[in-house]
Amino acid sequence: MWKLKADVYLCVLEDIFPELVQVRKDLGLFCPQSEAIKQNARGLDWPVFVDTFAAQAKQNPVLTHPLNGSSFVSDKFDLNSAFTFLKQEIENQYCLSKDNYRVFFYRLWRVLPCLLQQKDKQSGLNWLCLPAHFALPFASVWQRAAIASALASAGDNPALLIFTIASVQEFVTTARRTQDAWAGSFLLSYLAWNASQVIASVCGPDVFISPDLKGQPLCDFWLEKETGISIPDIQPDEKIARMEIASIPNIFSVIVPAEKAQELALEARKQVQDAWQRIASRVYAGLEHALSPQEQIDSLWKRQIDDFVPSLGLFWSICFFGEHAKEIFNKQKENVLTQDAPPEVQNVIKYIETVGLDSMSARTAEKIKPLHIYPLASALAGQTMTTRKNLRDFLQCPEPGFKCSLCGKREALHPKNNTSAQAIRVFWDRISKLDRTDTSLKLAGRIRKGERLCAVCLVKRLALEGFFESEMGIDRHMFPSTASIACMSFRSELLDRLTEDNLLRDKAQKYCTAMTSFLKKNNIYYIPMGKSLGARFENKELLFNDGKVNFSKVIKTDLFLNGIARIEKGINQGFKITLMCSEKNPLQCHRFSLLARFLHQKGYKVAHIVGNDVFDHKIL
Repeated sequence: MWKLKADVYLCVLEDIFPELVQVRKDLGLFCPQSEAIKQNARGLDWPVFVDTFAAQAKQNPVLTHPLNGSSFVSDKFDLNSAFTFLKQEIENQYCLSKDNYRVFFYRLWRVLPCLLQQKDKQSGLNWLCLPAHFALPFASVWQRAAIASALASAGDNPALLIFTIASVQEFVTTARRTQDAWAGSFLLSYLAWNASQVIASVCGPDVFISPDLKGQPLCDFWLEKETGISIPDIQPDEKIARMEIASIPNIFSVIVPAEKAQELALEARKQVQDAWQRIASRVYAGLEHALSPQEQIDSLWKRQIDDFVPSLGLFWSICFFGEHAKEIFNKQKENVLTQDAPPEVQNVIKYIETVGLDSMSARTAEKIKPLHIYPLASALAGQTMTTRKNLRDFLQCPEPGFKCSLCGKREALHPKNNTSAQAIRVFWDRISKLDRTDTSLKLAGRIRKGERLCAVCLVKRLALEGFFESEMGIDRHMFPSTASIACMSFRSELLDRLTEDNLLRDKAQKYCTAMTSFLKKNNIYYIPMGKSLGARFENKELLFNDGKVNFSKVIKTDLFLNGIARIEKGINQGFKITLMCSEKNPLQCHRFSLLARFLHQKGYKVAHIVGNDVFDHKIL
């Protein structure tokens, strides 16, 4: 199958570069059914009246605006030079794949367009946006190739599978901290990815109609882990920052073989449940060593964890649109007659009737492809999904006793056989003070005074530290406090007004003068070092794409290293040095994740002052 998918993918590129047929033969890829699959794939968003344009495009490459029809003629396109470069990169990717057609296809799908865009400076082509048809540039040739290769894995009888994790909004919005809000969204994204990964492994990541997995951080992470492929358009220091974003939605639609559709859906459901159990088990393992024999919560924990995924609801619908194309057409035609179909479906039916439904066995010049039926199949599958969700299973989940202070639905965790308010309060007061050890997670600072959580909400609270940090390398110290977010606009406005309001600036200056006098009187020297050791940078080379500071690059700058050298000089001279910033909590400040970490790695003893308490950097 993977050999056929790779060949079909390249076969689509022949519409622009006809010489690729010889490349396919030289690589031993040439499959007799590839051309037919390519033609069938055009039906998804390619009208029947559009024919191949390879010769015209090569002789006269003209881009036509998809909305106003205006033409753009460029003498900068050099398709001969472009083909030479394309041929070389395809052969390179084939050699790197070492006769593994699955890896070769992954490289064609994910790596090839990026490499062409990065390295080709001669042909004048924008490779990533290269249209599949110059006269109708509504889709790139890479999108067209992915559709064709998806149809190759679906076989003669494709089916549309829609899969969803339902009832997600409440889980996401149940949050008291910024980390809760992020964790709820990221957990669901991760669970959805595990369902998606089943289908991507069997049929390929190209079969996803929505979402497009190309460029998705979790998909890139999987490709690198499974095959060792290096993604060329992603810098090493950007990988973790990209994965922090919950980018996989809770619903996806794919084109799969009809005979495997139900099996894939069942396996996707199983993977969602297994992924949730893995996360919960890792969190529980970090708790159980800190619990005394009288504080065991295993039975309550298991019940709530086992009930969580079924309570959300995992639903799917399958619509066969290969062999059953005529049945789908007639079904949707009935809906049109009763005015139940949306306008886009009505337009497709009118169009097919105009061309002729029997063209599936009639004129080849205007033959309707299986994917011409896709809009009708999609609408029918969507209707079926809505009906199934409206008939969801009702799960009776009794939750007695005191409820979770976060979700208010499930029973708060408590010692076995002891459900009194006093016992629960003592239990949570104790575990909320637990520090990190080699075998247990840190709950101090994670659980606030008065909080009591159920198993699901506790997993949400600790999943980053208990699972995702070790599994994916995501830093658990990346969240600002809600107080910092709340006063961010005030601080920004204050800084702006200091530059405009003379009276305010004079008062600020008087305060600074008084503070300087106080410090000098008490032999305290204050040295502003925000420029060298601060965390505000405008240099784009020191920032991620989302504007966050890239500390791994900051620590290599001369400005930062000079600031550290000044600190070291003061230490060697016998000064007791305290590094201060505007954020009270060190875990939410760069002085922890940047300065303290750097100094600790250099062998200095670093302690964090929080109120009247002092914490060694090693235990944080």
